[in-house]
Amino acid sequence: MLTSSPAFTWPSKFNCSLVRDFFIYPNQYNITVSILPRSIDNESQKIGFKKLKYFVHEYLRNSMIIKKDHPLLDNLGLIQTNTIQLPEDPHDLIFGKILFHKFSALLKNDITITQITIDSTIGDHVQYTVDTGNQALNGDCWWNNDSVETNDTDIFPTWDDVKIQNTRFEPKVVLGGKNENRSIR
Repeated sequence: MLTSSPAFTWPSKFNCSLVRDFFIYPNQYNITVSILPRSIDNESQKIGFKKLKYFVHEYLRNSMIIKKDHPLLDNLGLIQTNTIQLPEDPHDLIFGKILFHKFSALLKNDITITQITIDSTIGDHVQYTVDTGNQALNGDCWWNNDSVETNDTDIFPTWDDVKIQNTRFEPKVVLGGKNENRSIR
């Protein structure tokens, strides 16, 4: 009888824009998240993994990464694009550390994030690996909360407000009209 769940990795990629100085740089990130389920409860693992995927697809993809006190931040508040606010100028290592903490906070009860590997187009695809041995980012900041927050200034929905969609393809038969002259293939 199997008493523990095997570890697995989840590779993903998403596009973001970096704001540095007074320039906006389009960027693509590649991440690989190493995951170790804590329990054998498949349902809680599914929910945790759905939360992780939802956060990446809905709140990281197509967002703007910017230092939290950047002078352009007020101007970005005029548009609907999500901002990911970092404690220092955006670069792959600090972003990887923050994602490690955020993913760990999202999954704290169900799944352990053992490490994250991150690289980006602007970073010349140099890979950084972040794990529990890296410097902790403590404090009451968005990356330490089990929420969809990506900054400490905007208002975000709670997990109760978010409907995590089922990502499986489930076809539905729709009844339509009959046509005697057509054959069904």
